[in-house]
Amino acid sequence: MTTVDGAAVSPADAFIARARRTPAAPFLIAPASAELAYAPSGFSHAYGEMLDRLETVRQGLAAAGYGRGSRVALLMENRPEFFWTWLALNSLGVAIHPLNPELQAADLAYQFSVVEPELAIALPAHHRLIRAANATLPLIAPNEPPPRCARPPAAGRRFPARRGGCLPRQRHVLQLGEGDVFQSLANHLIRN
Repeated sequence: MTTVDGAAVSPADAFIARARRTPAAPFLIAPASAELAYAPSGFSHAYGEMLDRLETVRQGLAAAGYGRGSRVALLMENRPEFFWTWLALNSLGVAIHPLNPELQAADLAYQFSVVEPELAIALPAHHRLIRAANATLPLIAPNEPPPRCARPPAAGRRFPARRGGCLPRQRHVLQLGEGDVFQSLANHLIRN
């Protein structure tokens, strides 16, 4: 469990506290030598910049009705927008289901049938895969406003969390309730 000054907080709370203390400090850096196709010149994002982006995404999601108990699938690779989107969702108490772009549509369809997300946020390059897995799931790109949440969040609604990275047709689905999601998942992984 993450703590700041002895108080239990979420990863988003810890990030926000740090960003407010040191907004100019670098948070994500990729040099040009990394030769990233989506950022050939590299990038550097400071805590304050990431916080601004997190807040923009968080406000849009909250205004659309997403919150504690909502479920959102992410297929954004390991890019900066993944981090601010993940932190925005975490700050709202949304259950986050990261997706593996290497899976086949049938495997993603199975995951969607178990997780039942209200929304998928994916890079445009992965929209075809998401659509092949679920033609009706609301789907947006990271920079698009979210649609209204069709199933309003409910405190205490249970949601499944996957173990072992998004493997196809896993048999290990862990039901988590209102407790500390990250601690519960960590305990499960350690025991198994």
